[in-house]
Amino acid sequence: MSEDPKLFRFNRKEDLIMYTSLVLELSIKHLDRHKRYLNEFSKLIKTNKPIDYKQYKAIEDKLYSPQNYLLNLFADRSKNSASYFRIRKVMSDKAKEFQINYVEHEQKDLEIMNDLYKRRNYEHHFTDAKMMEWGRYRKKQLEAYPGFQWPSEKIEVNYSQYIEKEDVMLNYKLAQRLQKGFERLLE
Repeated sequence: MSEDPKLFRFNRKEDLIMYTSLVLELSIKHLDRHKRYLNEFSKLIKTNKPIDYKQYKAIEDKLYSPQNYLLNLFADRSKNSASYFRIRKVMSDKAKEFQINYVEHEQKDLEIMNDLYKRRNYEHHFTDAKMMEWGRYRKKQLEAYPGFQWPSEKIEVNYSQYIEKEDVMLNYKLAQRLQKGFERLLE
């Protein structure tokens, strides 16, 4: 059976060091961007003015790009992923062969890794859970605006000029929690 040419092989300890260095370099780069956009987000929510939907979405979109890279770099568990999780598995599997002093994660770090894994799967797949969440959001809107008819034969996408501060705060707090988790695992 021939080897998959697209799958990185860890034949020597140096391969693991090089691979780890590349993943860390990418992680630090995207973490820096994530932190910068999180600061923009913070400035947006600290204002007492209503939050403009388009302005919020512009910042959210910028924040999600490095956040999704980080979720993949830390939590992708597929066999050909370039991720922190894969590095830890290779370190564990090859500790004796590469003469590595492999140390298991503390419980808190394992919880962070599992949280990142769940968040990655949630963000990268459109599941029934997301559809149900969207349905609850739509029902809440219909209760607030009883004259609005939905669903209808004609599908219309309407954007509010402003977004609810509580919704923005939920996303901000999630992004903060992810930032702290990424930073802790990089220590």
